[in-house]
This record gives sequence, C-alpha cells and structure tokens, in this order.
Amino acid sequence: MTNIPLARKLLEDAQAHVAKAQHYIDEALLLMTRPPPIHKAPRKAEPMTIKKAMAIRRLAKRRPTLTYREIAAKFHVDGGRVSEVLTGKSWNGEVQ
Repeated sequence: MTNIPLARKLLEDAQAHVAKAQHYIDEALLLMTRPPPIHKAPRKAEPMTIKKAMAIRRLAKRRPTLTYREIAAKFHVDGGRVSEVLTGKSWNGEVQ
C-alpha cells in the first residue's frame, strides 16, 4: 500500500532536519578555526639552493670549528637549515 502524500511530508521533514544539521556543522567549523595572526614577521633568511647547500658543506668541512650559527650567518640562512644540510635531512643533491 502506498501513501505518497505521507512519504512526501516525511522527506520534506527530513530535508529540513538535514538543513538544520548542516547549519550546526557550519557553525561548529567556524568555531574550530583560528583567526589569522595579527603580526607576522617578515622573512629574513634567504632561500636555500643546491649551490648554497654545497658551499655550506665545503665550508663546514674546511672549518670544522665553526658553529652552525656562524655558518648560517655567512650564508644568510637559519642555523636549522645548516643542521639539515650537514646531517643530510635536506638538500642532499635533490630539490625538495
């Protein structure tokens, strides 16, 4: 036995609940995002290149007493980049 008017009413009710649920989901997602930072410092370090990585390795080999910070200052990069280059975590001859 069919009851198309009742089926239509049930579908309309379900659609209204879905729309309301979507509204709640959208509101919750808005609450889960951070606002953009008010102040972001400009980038000071130069980008790393393969040539620069090779030069860092050469200098570190020639002058083993230099600290990562001293090497980084000579090449205008961050000390962490020097560490990555010298430990082989990045710039091992391949562009990442």
